[in-house]
Amino acid sequence: MQALHLQVSEFLRAQGVRRDGEILLAVSGGGDSVAMLHVMASLGQQVGVVHVHHGLRGDAADRDAAFVREQAQRLGVPFYLAFVDASTPDGDSPEARARRLRYAALEELRRMHRYRYIATAHTVDDQAETVLLRMLRGTGPRGLAGIQPRLERAHCLRPLLEVTRADIDAYLEACRVEWVEDESNSDPRFTRNRLRHEVLPLLETIHPQATRRLAALANHAGELSAWMAIQVDALLDAATQFGDEGVWLDGSRWNQAPAALRHWALGEVLDRLGLGEQVSRVHIERISAFLLERERPRLSLPRDSVMVRRGRHYWLGPNPGPSQTKVEFQTRRLSLVKEERRDPGVS
Repeated sequence: MQALHLQVSEFLRAQGVRRDGEILLAVSGGGDSVAMLHVMASLGQQVGVVHVHHGLRGDAADRDAAFVREQAQRLGVPFYLAFVDASTPDGDSPEARARRLRYAALEELRRMHRYRYIATAHTVDDQAETVLLRMLRGTGPRGLAGIQPRLERAHCLRPLLEVTRADIDAYLEACRVEWVEDESNSDPRFTRNRLRHEVLPLLETIHPQATRRLAALANHAGELSAWMAIQVDALLDAATQFGDEGVWLDGSRWNQAPAALRHWALGEVLDRLGLGEQVSRVHIERISAFLLERERPRLSLPRDSVMVRRGRHYWLGPNPGPSQTKVEFQTRRLSLVKEERRDPGVS
């Protein structure tokens, strides 16, 4: 058995995924996702293939879609093509917008066709790039957890997360598997591309295995995140109430928690409100400071969100209308199902 086959097989076994556990594979046409497709098919895993067309790159995007369709047909697995419009600005960066729309399309198809899981082809190199990118943007320990091998809420698996891009290249060459190259992956205007093609190779010359060390850092942070999640849930249960596209915070209860826990929990709140991509550690520190002061009535945040003080309670979300200003906050357990912590910055 190929080494890559063994790694993927061990991952699936560790995650409790059966051979008949149907997986919808997100395949872009690039080497990583094509390798994932061929490995899964070789293992006899029940899979389908989905390619997301983002409405960008014109003829090149059409070429990629046709290529993936052909690969699926050759292997005799179902193929689905999803179209999203990532060309219309909406306040997010183009990369973040495409990522959000892509995952929404994947989940819609997963439910529509009754697949148990979605699988993406993120590798060790993607993990290292994500850690560096978040460090540059000003993340805290929570953000260092990077890409997670499994997201329960999103039914998402990352079976190649312990595999390097060099391993993928070796597999494709040995098995004579073709793939297509997205020309935007070499565009130096994108920060991730410069990290991939300039910074990480330089770090490898300074310290061999730098890429794996950064990925290991994400694993350690992920272990810490799992423990902190329990503490965060307890604080959110006691001091927050979600609703109306925002959240009310009980300031007196919130401020009793240690600073590290407050910062971590704020990151979770912002993620649930869809603001995780727009905020950095600096924003979280500003929110924490606002919760402790009594002078300013309002704090402006990205994407026209605000934080407004109402006595000892605080509204975080869209600018509240007149009917919301008299809402009486009542501390209670969340009636909404808690969302799994997502990994911001994942591409």
